[in-house]
Amino acid sequence: MMRGVSRSPPSPVFMFFFLGVVLLLVVTTALGIGAIRYEFRYAGTVEDPTDARWQFDYEDLTVEDKEVVQRAMEGERIVFQSDGLWPGPGRGDLALRYQNEWHLFNRRIYFGATTPFGIASIASALAGFACIGESIRRKRRE
Repeated sequence: MMRGVSRSPPSPVFMFFFLGVVLLLVVTTALGIGAIRYEFRYAGTVEDPTDARWQFDYEDLTVEDKEVVQRAMEGERIVFQSDGLWPGPGRGDLALRYQNEWHLFNRRIYFGATTPFGIASIASALAGFACIGESIRRKRRE
């Protein structure tokens, strides 16, 4: 007959701490990645396009990119969920030669705190801190 070692269940202090760490390191990070947004905005005409990381001729863009550029030039702030969707390659500002003028477009990456993923990420971080705080509070009372 085998004898097993009896184990007691983990203490609530450990469980709160473990849950808090998982919420902070795993859940918050995963949700935060979903909240990343890519903004494309028109900045106006420029004399010297060398300040922009990328310079292109408007005619070299795809039809979809031309539509996005036109919307931006009309004053619309365009936000994408992926960097592969905004006009031009890579990241950084974009200068386009259009009708014999250089037009500058700003492209930036930001955390969309008001998106569903952003709200969930913030809530997850707060819950993680609360769990760790509760574990500390319970440990002090022991």
